[in-house]
Parts: sequence; C-alpha cells; structure tokens
Amino acid sequence: MRELTERQRRLLGLIVKEYVETAAPVGSQVLVRKGALNVSPATIRNEMMELEETGYIYQPHTSAGRVPTDAGYRLFIGDMLEESELDSSEQRTILHQFHQVELEMEQWTQLAASILVHMANNAAIVSAPSAPQCRLKHLELVPVQEKLALLVLVLDEGHVRQKMVAVADNLAEDELGTTARKLTAHYRGLSASEIKDKLVPNHSSFEGEVRDAVVHTMRQVDASSFTEVIFDGLVMMLRQPEFFGTEKIHLILEALQQRDVVATIAPEIVHSEGVRVIIGEEFKSPSLRECTVVISRYGSTDRAAGVLGVLGPKRMHYERAIPAVRYVSRVMTGLLQELYS
Repeated sequence: MRELTERQRRLLGLIVKEYVETAAPVGSQVLVRKGALNVSPATIRNEMMELEETGYIYQPHTSAGRVPTDAGYRLFIGDMLEESELDSSEQRTILHQFHQVELEMEQWTQLAASILVHMANNAAIVSAPSAPQCRLKHLELVPVQEKLALLVLVLDEGHVRQKMVAVADNLAEDELGTTARKLTAHYRGLSASEIKDKLVPNHSSFEGEVRDAVVHTMRQVDASSFTEVIFDGLVMMLRQPEFFGTEKIHLILEALQQRDVVATIAPEIVHSEGVRVIIGEEFKSPSLRECTVVISRYGSTDRAAGVLGVLGPKRMHYERAIPAVRYVSRVMTGLLQELYS
C-alpha cells in the first residue's frame, strides 16, 4: 500500500476512534463538525478518498460514511496507538482481587476471564496452563504403496502420531530411510516452531514436504492440549451492533464451540512474547472474520503456559483492551511462578 502523509495518518486515526465510539460510518461532515485537522471540508473529503483508494477505509453502502478496513485497524494499532499501561489504581484493584481467591488454578482462570470482560466490555478467553510444546524424538518413513509413505512421528512423553505423505516415482525405499535419519538428526529435540524455522541445508523438495508434514502434525498435538478453555462475556460481545440479530452470531458461536479460536492460534501465541492482535481476515476460521482477538501468553514455556485475551468485533477499544490483557497476563505469570517456586 502507498505510504500515507502525516495528515492522512491523523485522519485515519480520527476515523477509527470515531467509529469505535459510535459504531456508525464516519462522514466528512462529522469530522468537520468536530474540527478535525483544522482544514476545509473539501480537503477532508479528498483525503478520505485517498484513504479509500489505498485500502484503509471503505464505504459500506452508497451515501454512507466510511468504516476502517482490516488494514486500517492494523495500521492504527501498529503505528498510531501508543503503548500504555492500566492506571495504577486499576492495577491495585486487580491484584487485590487475585489475592482474595484461593490458590487454585481454576479460580485464577475464572477470575482472569471475569476481569477481562469487565475491563474490555467484550468476551474473554482464558485457557488453563499446559505443558510446553511437544518435541520430536525421531521419525520414520515406511513405504505403503507405490507413491505413498507412512510418516511415523515419535514425540516426547511417548506420543506417537502417523500421517500419509506422497512420494515421488523415483524415490527408492532405502532413500526413505536415509531421509528419515537425516531429518531426525537435524530436528531431534525441537518443537514445531523451531523445526519450521530451521531449514535442512540443500534439502530436496521431498524433505521439505516431510518437514511441513511434521510441523503440521506436531502443531495438531500442541493444539489438543488447550482443551480447558473458559469463555466469558459472550452475551456482552454478541450484543454489539455488528452482531446483534444477525446470522453472524451462529457462525461465531459454532467456531467457539469447536474451540477454533484457541486451537488455531494458541500453539503459536504460547511461544511468542507480548500481546498479539489478530484482526478479521487474519483468522484461519472464516466464522471469525468479523472479529478481533487481543491475546497474550501467560506463564513460561519451560514449565507451563496458557493464553488469555479479549474477543470482540473489529470495532474494539484497543487502547483499553491491549493494556488490560498485558497486565492480567503479567499477574497470571507471577502467580504461576509462585506456584512452581
């Protein structure tokens, strides 16, 4: 996308904030009335046309104002939103609430969800902490048919997984064994994320396909560990204008019931630092394309970790949700560290 001028960036920020507050498409007259940028109405209309052409805002229907696109929200969050913390009084209140409950993980996760719902006025997602990602012990490639082999993965803690992979015509049986030994030696002891980031020198296309199959299978194993998930505040989220009284509600509830939002992103989030924001088209699940999740890991990857976050419409108070998720994650991490110390 074309780089924006400073005035266009400021105007986009104003449009995002106004739309978040009102849930109504933002017209040039609104911006003029509020004295936006101290320029003429014609200038604001021209700049809005530029923003629309570059893909940061769009017009939902004829004669309506403009609404931020996924790219508009992404630019706003990444470049315009200053990193902030919750007010110190709010931090003290949250700490006090955690100190009032029993030293039980179930109590902590339920309280974390309740706090996030209250802070962000949307739904909250909190998973129970689980062990770190599985790691590869060794793999085998067993010929099954002329162009098919069985990939056998032996993971830590005795887990075994199998997956069929296609084999080229000219690949002999002994070459399957050679490939399996080579990849085992290169990837032994690594997690799915580490395997994905570590390429075998001078690897063949088949070795690359096997590596991708290994990563995919291990990530499925990792995702299955995030089964204990608390969803709170769904009614509050579904009352938002974007969802209320629409078919979108059923799609979102179905995705949440299938744990799509956690299973597809938790294995990645649990090994990343800081707060992540996933917006609209960035979701793998089509049912969640009208949503945003602000999410973070808590705990540590060497012992146990979980994820927590806020789920809502793309029209979210990010300047509120992001520091709330960041702080609650920090508190939960501290509690886990005390538990394991």
